[in-house]
Amino acid sequence: MPRLRNSRTGVVVNVDDDTASRLDKDWKPFEHGTSTPDGSDSHSGEVKAPKGNASREAWFAHATDVLGLDVPEDATQKQIRALVAEAAAESTEDEDDDSDDEGIEDEEAGQ
Repeated sequence: MPRLRNSRTGVVVNVDDDTASRLDKDWKPFEHGTSTPDGSDSHSGEVKAPKGNASREAWFAHATDVLGLDVPEDATQKQIRALVAEAAAESTEDEDDDSDDEGIEDEEAGQ
């Protein structure tokens, strides 16, 4: 059963051989160890956002499917990119807060 990825949308599907033979040229074989449709490297697990000029649909899929953000259906590509950037900034702040707390606890323990 072939595993295919749509080169335009990034969607990955498993289909039978008959269906695979009828799909258009946008569907390419998807091998283990290549980048996944969410932009992550299957070896490292690091998630990458779409390129800045990617379609609204690509940004929408990344924001909703990968990051789990609530995105209005009528949001523009620019608005979606702003939501993704805001979520990334909040994520970075959370990581910073955690590391600061550990330093404070270490200092308090040493007193």
